[in-house]
Amino acid sequence: MVLESFINDHNDRCNTRKQQKEKRREKLSKESFKQTVSKTQEAVTGDFFIPDFSLVKSIHETVIDARKEDSRGGYWHPSQMHYMCPRGEILQRLLNIRQDAPDLNLQTKFDVGHSLHAYLQYVLLKSGILIPNPNSKAITQPISDIIFSDDYSFLYGAFEHITSLAEYPVRIDEYNIKGRCDGIFEVNGTKHVLEIKTAGPKWWVKKSVQPSYITQASLYCEALGTDYFDILFLDKAGTNNLPYFEVVKEKDCSAVKNVFDKIEIFNNHSEAHTLPSKSIYCEQGKRGFMKSRCPVSSWCMDASECTKLLKKWDDEDIIVKV
Repeated sequence: MVLESFINDHNDRCNTRKQQKEKRREKLSKESFKQTVSKTQEAVTGDFFIPDFSLVKSIHETVIDARKEDSRGGYWHPSQMHYMCPRGEILQRLLNIRQDAPDLNLQTKFDVGHSLHAYLQYVLLKSGILIPNPNSKAITQPISDIIFSDDYSFLYGAFEHITSLAEYPVRIDEYNIKGRCDGIFEVNGTKHVLEIKTAGPKWWVKKSVQPSYITQASLYCEALGTDYFDILFLDKAGTNNLPYFEVVKEKDCSAVKNVFDKIEIFNNHSEAHTLPSKSIYCEQGKRGFMKSRCPVSSWCMDASECTKLLKKWDDEDIIVKV
């Protein structure tokens, strides 16, 4: 009963969120939007003028329309694999828990980060460092077609001419891993993989490289047949005189093996309709670490509810896959 109640509550929350989204779109009507902008401008200037059109409204609507709901495309992305928990992934699929599309603020942050990626890729392509992707759409497709194509979100459409020249597809078919690395270049005849990261002021104090970045770049190296990668950090806040920091490392073979092992665990338990062991972070008492990132942490820790969920899995023959 508790499990059914949770699922029903979750579905109700999803429906409520959809209704709330529709209501928010309605609030973007001309009058309500004028009121919102007027309050902001009045606070800044003490006076305001509302035109018949609004740049802010146009930006808002375009960003909101470009957001994408969470969808599993049948593959694992290298960026998610370091903290990937086979047990948590199976539970999320059994409970049909999906991540909501990002709100306006978060989507804008993502988009700005992507634009900074494209900026650095442009600089490195122009300098002759990056090796252009010979299969790039930018070579065969007019830039106007790329920018306004429905195949890409509004942001990737605008920068696809650059990113498609710089980026290379990454695939490890045996483990359903797929992604795109930010670029490839050579040093003394040795191929290096480029990974670009934007970092805020707090990161620049310690300049520590997150293990997830190492795992992500190592998977790129594994797929592309090279042993070295460079992580290029950009100070997105502009607080440093030198806004770049570079880390050169060798592929971490143990990190790659760990990812492959976790995918095999996921596959084996999915076929057997069983739950894997808890994540090492949970076993080490770091539940707080996982709880902030894992939407099923409370269920994962409840043995009785896991038993009920396993029974439901068998009774309804739920398909669990990537």
